[in-house]
Amino acid sequence: MKVIESYKDIIKLRKEGYDKNILKVIEDKIKELYINITGDETLIELKELNLDEVGLMVLMEDIEDKINIEEILVEELIATYPEYINKIKLKDNKVIYEASILCNNEYGIQIFIPNKIVMEDQEIQNWIDENK
Repeated sequence: MKVIESYKDIIKLRKEGYDKNILKVIEDKIKELYINITGDETLIELKELNLDEVGLMVLMEDIEDKINIEEILVEELIATYPEYINKIKLKDNKVIYEASILCNNEYGIQIFIPNKIVMEDQEIQNWIDENK
């Protein structure tokens, strides 16, 4: 599981050779949040953005990450009611799901779940189907 708390985490993951198509989706979401928070469309201070005040972004890497996410959420993932779940087709034709879970009015968690994990875990697959 990768926890992304700032734009700097994206830069670090890119340097480590992480999947560029997945990182592009998460980077775009961070840019969207930055613009919504600051109103600055120039993205001039994007590298200074820290998400800890508004939420986290979590990228699942395998099925076992569900347990770690549940520790963050303090409840079972499949027991949550996401605000939305988007199915995103990547440039390499793979699919990733983005689930947005609000913890309160000011703090939320974006969970990015590769289709590979969804196909391996029937509970997650049912949760996505019921909430998209």
